[in-house]
Amino acid sequence: MDRQHIRVPEGYFDDLQARLSAIPSSQHAAVVRPWYSRLAPYAAMAACMAAMVVAGNFILRRTAPSGPAYDEYETMLSSELIPNTDPYAIYHDSDDVYEVSLEDVAEYLIASGTKVDHISFIIDE
Repeated sequence: MDRQHIRVPEGYFDDLQARLSAIPSSQHAAVVRPWYSRLAPYAAMAACMAAMVVAGNFILRRTAPSGPAYDEYETMLSSELIPNTDPYAIYHDSDDVYEVSLEDVAEYLIASGTKVDHISFIIDE
């Protein structure tokens, strides 16, 4: 077996003890960090959460449906909460009488996506 010898520079072990004592021990060299550096991760997490809320709110406001069709849908949803035969009773006096014409029925059926054949069958009767 060949043994390779490791060579150490001359004088390495002579001043080894002096070099080792120059290294501060972990007890004497405690790193003192300022108080705000311990709060930095929590502040970063709070900032990320705030950014997500702001971005989500921005996206929802940009993509939220609006307009007359959406308002009518909300009206119908809130009208189901009132036990009444007239779903629009919360928006007008109960003494008001509304008459529904064939044109109103046709507009409603067209808006609801009913087929034209069905609409013509209902209107023709």
